[in-house]
Amino acid sequence: MTTTLPFDPTDDGFPPSVSKALERKSRGWERAWQVIATKYGDIVCLHEGEAWQYMGSVSYDDGATWEHEFRHRALPPDGARTYEKVAAMADDFEELLPC
Repeated sequence: MTTTLPFDPTDDGFPPSVSKALERKSRGWERAWQVIATKYGDIVCLHEGEAWQYMGSVSYDDGATWEHEFRHRALPPDGARTYEKVAAMADDFEELLPC
């Protein structure tokens, strides 16, 4: 006997996505953190023991475009949970070559 559910249990309401992480030695690591520093003054913004965190990189269009996602759980001055998305550049995931 087959039961049909009135909803799709695999549909979480979000678009399908692909994710990966920047390596610390990749071209995008320093560039993405520099965007955070430029917008917020520094890359830490320490407040209530919390600082900016890199959460990963995500694509909602099968890898055609990527965004690097950051989170701060208590951003000054009011301690608000804040998310920031930084658009990725084409070479962000390439490894930096030693000088």
